[in-house]
Amino acid sequence: MGPGLESGSILAQQQGVDSRGGFGSGTLRAIGALRPTLSSYRLRTVNKIFINDLRLETRIGVYEWERVLPQTIRLDLEITLPSEKPFATGKLDDALDYAAIVARIKAFAKDHPYPLLERFTEAVAQIVLAEFGAPAIKLRVAKLAPLPAVKEIGIEIERTR
Repeated sequence: MGPGLESGSILAQQQGVDSRGGFGSGTLRAIGALRPTLSSYRLRTVNKIFINDLRLETRIGVYEWERVLPQTIRLDLEITLPSEKPFATGKLDDALDYAAIVARIKAFAKDHPYPLLERFTEAVAQIVLAEFGAPAIKLRVAKLAPLPAVKEIGIEIERTR
């Protein structure tokens, strides 16, 4: 024990040292009082929109028939919002426009055939990040019934900017 902190001394009592030389409950209360409270932190929130089961016709694949015949693919998107403004204002101008995102992806899929689902998925993710200002996206793209006895095959990616 340091000078002035002998068990039973006034300073020891003020410092919360008990008779065994350990810290008493007064010290623990004092230490607890110094600990920041939840309200002293700005909590980081993550808000996302999702677009599920978006079905599109596109030409995608490595086989000749896949490059000629359109096939249905399904997209599931989870998009992180760039700000919390729409929660406060209620204005569409402050939010990500679901309809605009869907229209842009549909137009892209119609005019951009890819041999690999992976490349198509990456391109869609980059469109959402770059054109709509989303900080992050989780995207799942699946070909439906691509092979006998297979319901779907696909890929899932997560990207941030």
